[in-house]
Amino acid sequence: MENKFCEYKNLKLGKDKPEVVTEEEVNNELKRLLEKNIKFVTKEDSSALHDVVNIDYEGFVDGVAFEGGKGEKYDLELGSNTFIPGFEDQLVGYKKGDKVDVKVTFPSDYHAEELKGKEAIFKCVINEVKQKEEPLLDDDLAKTFGIPTKEDLIAALRSNLEQRNDLASKNDYIKKLCDYLAENSTIAIEEEELNARIDEIISYYENMIKQYGMSMDQYLSMTGTTKEDFRKSLANDASTSIKIDRVYEHVAQSENFEISKEEFNDYLDYLKNYYGASDEQFAEYQKQKEDEIKKEYLRQKISQFLYENND
Repeated sequence: MENKFCEYKNLKLGKDKPEVVTEEEVNNELKRLLEKNIKFVTKEDSSALHDVVNIDYEGFVDGVAFEGGKGEKYDLELGSNTFIPGFEDQLVGYKKGDKVDVKVTFPSDYHAEELKGKEAIFKCVINEVKQKEEPLLDDDLAKTFGIPTKEDLIAALRSNLEQRNDLASKNDYIKKLCDYLAENSTIAIEEEELNARIDEIISYYENMIKQYGMSMDQYLSMTGTTKEDFRKSLANDASTSIKIDRVYEHVAQSENFEISKEEFNDYLDYLKNYYGASDEQFAEYQKQKEDEIKKEYLRQKISQFLYENND
């Protein structure tokens, strides 16, 4: 069957305006920036709530040390509720070198079955006490980012948020446009190609799930889905992605898209700076991935072309 592509220019699908950046969003961004620049400085006084204590600790139940209950040189912010209830409160009021027996009861819903509801003693040694030092929103802070004034810093954060919204709006439109082009074009897909694309999507899921310490079998069991049903659920997305690839190939051929050596080198420089790679690191990466990089850059050019030539 011959592929038939619909018109890909001068479509009126409707471009939504980017969301307006609110004062609340700017303030939240400022708050995150200040939190990232909090420093902890060593103090000689006794520990207080919200200080960080560096501790060695070992837990005992009925006088016997239990697995997973020992740590060394652990930074614990008092009041963060990182440890079980009651633990952090008992470390308030101590100095470097102090030894503290922390008495707690494990919650009844604690994840380790053998510790649920058990009383325990943690023998702790205070290695260091550090006090939180919060930065001021002033010109000095702005200058640490290479920005002259506090007002310029706030303006830069607002500009970043506006760029984020602009990009999100643009990407939403490109997705809408690509879905339209795929749906309104007649494109033949072989079963073998469809299955290969489904395999690629599953591989992506597997890698993502691994980051949470799970296997695909565990994920399927948790969601109550069989492998066969999971594959079937991906068929439509796989088909659409193949059709979009075909549409992009069609646009590239019809519009005689080419990548000059100069613009590709500029793109490579952008990538190297974006990832902060050394010349040697990036040269090795480019050697291994040059074809993939070119395909991605060409795809970005086509996306920009489609965005500019449709409404």
